[in-house]
Amino acid sequence: MFFKYKDYFFVFLVLFIANSSEAAVVIQSSIDNGAWKKKATAIFPSKGQTITLKVAKESGATIRWYQIFPDISKGYKNANHPWEKNPYKWVGFGKIDYERKELTQFRGQWKIQPFEKQSDSIFFRLFNYFFAVRSRFYHQDVGSFWFQVEIEKRGKVRKSPGIENSDNRGLSPKVFRVSIRDGSGYLGYLTSFFNVPGIFGSTNYQSERRVRAPSEAWHFLLGESPGQVRANHPPVSS
Repeated sequence: MFFKYKDYFFVFLVLFIANSSEAAVVIQSSIDNGAWKKKATAIFPSKGQTITLKVAKESGATIRWYQIFPDISKGYKNANHPWEKNPYKWVGFGKIDYERKELTQFRGQWKIQPFEKQSDSIFFRLFNYFFAVRSRFYHQDVGSFWFQVEIEKRGKVRKSPGIENSDNRGLSPKVFRVSIRDGSGYLGYLTSFFNVPGIFGSTNYQSERRVRAPSEAWHFLLGESPGQVRANHPPVSS
């Protein structure tokens, strides 16, 4: 009987160690050098605030940081457009394309400030335009940004949630996101949707998690004045 329980304990111990080694990496965040947020998967700073990200340092491990870019150079749809046959008919979730790029300037760093300095360089602007997002709609210092971390140790790789955690609705809300607002109020709220894909016939789930942008944000992005946005696209109470 003793050996039977001993065997059970050994199996349990092996499973526990295996699961622990595969545990997802957690990205912690701080705004303006404030308290560290250890469980938040999304933060909502204002433009100009200092944003710091970190993960728990591991001895003998290497770390790489990545940014995830949705393809905002094209539109998506969950329903037919008004000018198509069977207008507004639900056609299923439109597949959003994503791309991941390593932030090589932060390789080996366990704590980073991803929005400092490099956003002002011409090289960084050209890199984002031609190699990362390829869209004139991309904003570097306001809107939503997604990050992933990979830690390699003794040949094994652990990571925070990323593109692989997507489903038919888009990126998982577990993927770490920074949504930067340019001001307060309703229009400031809309600017946090920059860099978010536009989807015709999108769902509340997608909007609340910045998987898609509401029509008001797209009209603002495309050049409507604040007054036009307020008049033509008033806030809808939930």
